[in-house]
Amino acid sequence: MQSGENVSAKKPTLILNAGMPRSGSTWLFNIARAILTSTPQMAQNFSCGWIGDLDSLPMKPVMLVKVHDFHPEYLKPASFVLYSFRDIRDVLASMYRKFGEAPTLEAADVAVAMHNQWMRHANFVFRYEDMAEKKVEIVRSLAQRFQMPNLDVEKIVAEVDTMKTSAGTERYDSASLYHEGHITDGRHGSWEGIISPSLEQEILAKHGEWFRQHGYSNVI
Repeated sequence: MQSGENVSAKKPTLILNAGMPRSGSTWLFNIARAILTSTPQMAQNFSCGWIGDLDSLPMKPVMLVKVHDFHPEYLKPASFVLYSFRDIRDVLASMYRKFGEAPTLEAADVAVAMHNQWMRHANFVFRYEDMAEKKVEIVRSLAQRFQMPNLDVEKIVAEVDTMKTSAGTERYDSASLYHEGHITDGRHGSWEGIISPSLEQEILAKHGEWFRQHGYSNVI
C-alpha cells in the first residue's frame, strides 16, 4: 500500500485487525495505525476503530477495524486481514485476570476454532511470543506488506510502546483502543497458578497438535 494509494477511491480499503483476545492485537493495531498514518496525506485519508463502531466511523479511503470473533460477513468488504495469536493457556489466564472469566476447556475450543477460521484468510500473522525480541522485525515486515519499506520502524515501535499508559480514566482510548489496565501479565507461562493442572492436561490432550504446530514445544 503506497503513500496516497486509494485516496480517490469511492469505497474504502478495509483492513481487519483480527486476533485472539489478549494476544497483542491492540499492539498490532497501533503498529498498523502508525504505519498507515505515517504521512500527513495518509493520516487525513484514514480512520480506525472497533468493528462494532464501523457504521459510525468516518468513511475514509483507508479504514482499520479491530475485531476478535470470526464472522464470514466481515471478510466480504475486507481487502487485508491482520491476525494475532498466543498460547491458548495464556489467553485464558489473561481473560481471567482482566475480566474474571473462568478458564474452561470450552473456551479453549472456541479459541482454536476461531483461530483456524482467521488463519484461512490472514494476510499477515503475528505470534504474541515473538513480540518480546522481534518487535522491529515484525514492524518492518508489516511495513513491507503495506508497500512502505522506508519507514523508521524503531521510532514506530518506541511510539507505540508508550501508548499503553495513555488511556487515562476513560473506558478506552478512542484512538489507540488501549483501556485502563490493558496489560495484566505479558509473560509466556502466565497461566501457572490460574489454570489448574487437570484443565491444562485436558487442553493439551485435545489441542496438542495445535500447540506443536505453532511452536509451543513444551507440551505432551
